[in-house]
Amino acid sequence: MSWSDLDKPKQRLTPEQEAEQRRLNGLFARVFGTADGLEVLALLRSSTIEKPTSPDASHSALVHLEGQRQLVRVIETRVANGRDQHPSELRREYPALRRAAE
Repeated sequence: MSWSDLDKPKQRLTPEQEAEQRRLNGLFARVFGTADGLEVLALLRSSTIEKPTSPDASHSALVHLEGQRQLVRVIETRVANGRDQHPSELRREYPALRRAAE
């Protein structure tokens, strides 16, 4: 990838592709948008995104953890998009976060 690649216009989705993305976002919202699903997402977030790393962690361990973190972000983004909200709004609903704030 080069700097000129970053300047290229983003490829637009066809109406069929957009409909499929909306369908998938709705599916993620229905699966993970329940109380149980939010609890699972909170657990995934705490064990990946919020997990501290050791300064002496190997490159492969960091790459592996970053892949896990990215997957959790994809799930959170799809759930939020399926609910027409920003991912930060979704995280406020996590049961573990509510209990910690009380």
